Amino acid sequence: MKSIYCPKCDKRVETEVKETMASLTVRKAGVRARQLQAICPTCGEMIADEEISRANLESAFAAYRAEEHLLFPEEIREAYAKYGLTQKSFGILLNLGGATLSRYEHGALQTKQIDAAIRQAAQPENMLALLDEHEEELPASQVESARQRARAFISKEASEHALAGGRAGNFRLLLSEEAPSERNGFRRLDWPRAIQIAVYMATHCADLGRTKLNKAMFYADFSCFAESSCSMSGLMYARATRGPIVDQYDAVFGQMVREGHLVEESVSYGPIDATVFKPNEDFDPSLFTESELQILERVVQFVNSFATAKELSEYSHKERLWVESDNGDALSYMGAFELNDLNRFIEV
Repeated sequence: MKSIYCPKCDKRVETEVKETMASLTVRKAGVRARQLQAICPTCGEMIADEEISRANLESAFAAYRAEEHLLFPEEIREAYAKYGLTQKSFGILLNLGGATLSRYEHGALQTKQIDAAIRQAAQPENMLALLDEHEEELPASQVESARQRARAFISKEASEHALAGGRAGNFRLLLSEEAPSERNGFRRLDWPRAIQIAVYMATHCADLGRTKLNKAMFYADFSCFAESSCSMSGLMYARATRGPIVDQYDAVFGQMVREGHLVEESVSYGPIDATVFKPNEDFDPSLFTESELQILERVVQFVNSFATAKELSEYSHKERLWVESDNGDALSYMGAFELNDLNRFIEV
C-alpha cells in the first residue's frame, strides 16, 4: 500500500500500486512499456505522485530506446569513461555542452544524430583524431590517458583480426583498413557477417544476380544503421548508374565464391543468359541479433516484391542519397535516416 495525495478528494489516501503494460507514443513512435497505476479507493480516479510519474517516464523512455536502438544512459557514460575522460571533456570533443550530456545520462532522450555522434567518437581511431583536434581544450593528463587507452584498443583489435586471418586474411585486411566512420557505418569490416548476409539473401531472394545482391546488401546495412546507428557488416557503398552498390563488389562477391560460401549458376530467361548466386552453405543466425534478423527478413520481402532487377534498381534511384551524389561517390551511412520506408512492401 502507498500513501498518495488525491486532488479530487483533497486528501492523502492509502492505495495499492499495480503494474500494467501500456501502449504509449514517444516521439511519434508507438511503444509498449510497463506503467505503474494507482486508483483512489474513495473516488475511483487514477492518481500518482512524483515517484510513480518518474518511474513511468523512465520506463517509457527505456522502451523507446530499445525500439529505436538508441544508447542507454549507462552506455553513454561508458563511451567516454573507458578512455578515462570526464563528462565535460567528452562534451568538448562532441561540441556539446556538459549539461547536454548530463541530461542524456540522467534519462533525457538523445536524437539519432547525437546517438550516432557518440558512437562514432567512442571508436578508438576517431577518439585519437578528436583528441588531436581538441588537445588544447582538455587537461593534458586526460589527453595522454585517453590516447594510451585508444591505442591499446586498436592494438587489441588488430591482434584479433590477425588471429582471424586464414586464406582470405589479406583480402579482409584490404577492405577493413578503413577506420570506423560514416563510410562503413561506424563498424570495421566484419567479413563473417558480410558473408552470412549474402548467404541469407542467396537463400531467400529469387533470381539473385549482381544487381539484386548489391541492392539487398545495401538495404540491409543501411536499414540496420537507421535503427542502431551501426551498420550490419561494415561494408562500404558507392553510387553507380544502376543504384547503390557494394564498394569493390566484384572483389567482394568473387571472394565469397572463391571461399565456397556462394556459387554462381547460369540461368536462361528465353534468349537471355544470366548469372545468379546460390548459397553453398546454411545461413548462420548466431552472428546476428534478433532485430538484425528481422531486418534481413524485411529486406528479403522488399527485394522479392520487385519482378525484375531493373525495377529494384529504378526504385533505388528514388533514394535521396543516390539522387544527391555522382557516380563513383562514396555513400555516407548518415543518409540511412532518410531512406524511403520499406514497410509498405512487407506482408503483414
